[in-house]
Amino acid sequence: MYRRLVADSPDAYEPDLATSLNNLSVRYGEVGRRGEGLAAIEESTAIRRRLAADSPDAYETDLATSLNNLSIRYGEAGRRAEGLAAGEEAVAVYRRLVADSPDAYEPDLATSLNNLSIRYGEVGRRAEELAAVEESTAIRRRLAVDNPDAYEPALATSLNNLSVAYGEAGRRAEGLAAGEEAVAVYRRLAAESSDAYEPDLATSLNNLSIRYKEAGRRGEGLAAIEESTAIRRRLAADSPKAYEPDLATSLSNLSIRYGEVGRRGEGLAAVEESTAIRRRLAADDPDAYEPALATSLNNLAVDYGEVGRRDEALAANEESTAIRRRLAAQDPDAYEPALATSLNNLAVDYGEVGRRDEALAANEESTAIRRRLAAQDPDAYEPALATSLNNLAVDYGEVGRRDEALAANEESTAIRRRLAAQDPDAYEPALATSLNNLAVDYGEVGRRDEALAANEESTAIRRRLAAQDPDAYEPALATSLNNLAVDYGEVGRRDEALAANEESTAIRRRLAEANPEAYEADLATSLWTTAWISVRGPENLSRALEAVTEAIGLLTKLAERTPDAYRDRLRAAKGTRANVLKAMGRAQQAAYRDLLQAAKGTQADVPQARRRPQEAADPPRLLDGEAPGPPS
Repeated sequence: MYRRLVADSPDAYEPDLATSLNNLSVRYGEVGRRGEGLAAIEESTAIRRRLAADSPDAYETDLATSLNNLSIRYGEAGRRAEGLAAGEEAVAVYRRLVADSPDAYEPDLATSLNNLSIRYGEVGRRAEELAAVEESTAIRRRLAVDNPDAYEPALATSLNNLSVAYGEAGRRAEGLAAGEEAVAVYRRLAAESSDAYEPDLATSLNNLSIRYKEAGRRGEGLAAIEESTAIRRRLAADSPKAYEPDLATSLSNLSIRYGEVGRRGEGLAAVEESTAIRRRLAADDPDAYEPALATSLNNLAVDYGEVGRRDEALAANEESTAIRRRLAAQDPDAYEPALATSLNNLAVDYGEVGRRDEALAANEESTAIRRRLAAQDPDAYEPALATSLNNLAVDYGEVGRRDEALAANEESTAIRRRLAAQDPDAYEPALATSLNNLAVDYGEVGRRDEALAANEESTAIRRRLAAQDPDAYEPALATSLNNLAVDYGEVGRRDEALAANEESTAIRRRLAEANPEAYEADLATSLWTTAWISVRGPENLSRALEAVTEAIGLLTKLAERTPDAYRDRLRAAKGTRANVLKAMGRAQQAAYRDLLQAAKGTQADVPQARRRPQEAADPPRLLDGEAPGPPS
């Protein structure tokens, strides 16, 4: 209608046409018709830009509104640079308006700053992301003090996003505090008006669960996402079209939280339900829901892998990768990053079913995509490149290309060392992972001193992190200690090897007592390592037998539940026990010969029991896996 009116009288009706186009773009966005939504807001912005050039006092406000929405549409389309430019222009307009009339325009400036922070985050400019959302929060906090009814909901939105930005910057305590405050505000608002604010409460609880997880408070993280899921399940029962997509998101994240506390069966059930919802939605509207379906399939593959259903994990990841490959062919800017994530995870699944060449090919493709993206935008994509390089090193090692494995891991470590120097809170944990794996690669090429140095540095970082936040970092510290024990054993520093192993075992025993499903497998590994170290010195053979017997008992129980996941480890541990028993047999034979020689009055040679017994073929040294992609 407005187009027809504009054709007859453009001066009278172009402003109304621009408003309708602005609103139409929002509606298109809500139903996933992103291309049409972008076209509508581009036209709206062009009209308003022309009008504002002739009459800024009348039309700059409308122009800023369209620019803000244009920024959102560009972000959805993966056109990040254009989205950022539009967001920065919107903020610049509102700053100029605020200078003349703060009471009228500060709320709009806070909204644009909140959205601009998201654009900065998408291109990896974290300091600017955080500064923008901090300013948005400060404005809204001040406004809410004077008029809480009007501005507290907007304050809660900024607090929610501030929590995310703090988390991305590694300022976890502040991120958690902001997330808790956002939830508290929404909880109070929902108590007064549940219909209006329960959806927002569920969103904040979903995000708060991630902050709790980062702080190692897994029980509270699980409780938060369970509450989010319960709210969204109730909302979806009354209005499925409106709330089933959000329910699927909470279910996907609930599956991750269940996995973190070892409740793998419940985690799998949650992500299967999430996938089923998104599959049904994508059948009706593929443009809107196929990207989310690919995310659920990605997470489903992780859960299938954790319960040993490797063929199903591979099938889910192949489907996720196929969807994202098709989407990336149509819109590479928007979907290549997600394709690289699926390829990274697909490589892990191929490796677990022994299809090593395909695993390597998938990881090489993932790394190539991320290398290209990082060349264009290092701040945004170097962290992901380091992850792919870390996993590529694993794949090279599995096909015997050890020099290439080492080179990939050295590059991953170099990237993370540089990032950690700039932002230790955010990147030191990842640096410790690369150092842990670099130590494995050095060990495999016989550079044992460098392997030991890398593992000592990894352990030192994780020890410092665990001292500050034991719930979050003690599991990783135990992994580094386990591997450090192996490295000490290989260079003959047996006492230090046993000390590191004892500490690793003590941590994992404590964790396994509190949560056996999550940590018994790790405890079995540390016990297995005890046997491997102890069998190298015959005075410790009884200790070796006791440790490996306990490890086999744990692995037997685990293999009964999920045979595909633990059968090979159980077989290898039994091999270590066989080595221990053989060494004990030789020791007994040597002792018997000593008795005979003493009876004859002759002096014995160096007892056979002092010889180094046969070693296990594969020392239980652990790589830190980085398979799962980001949660939805």
